[in-house]
Amino acid sequence: MVICSADPASRPATSWRAEFGSLRARGVDDGDERVRDCVAGIAYWRVQRVIAAEADRLSPSGVDLLAAQLLAVSR
Repeated sequence: MVICSADPASRPATSWRAEFGSLRARGVDDGDERVRDCVAGIAYWRVQRVIAAEADRLSPSGVDLLAAQLLAVSR
């Protein structure tokens, strides 16, 4: 699990990707907090896009299972 200090929804995915690319181009280490924040922000937006695209196709039990999986990751 990536520990993130920034709110991933605070910036659009394009902003997270641009900063990540800039940090990588400068050779910033994967352990750097800024890199971890970018990775978490990019992951958040990727998952959010899929949820938005599939939300109306999920059953209530599917929603419950996915919510439980996400909560387990955050613990």
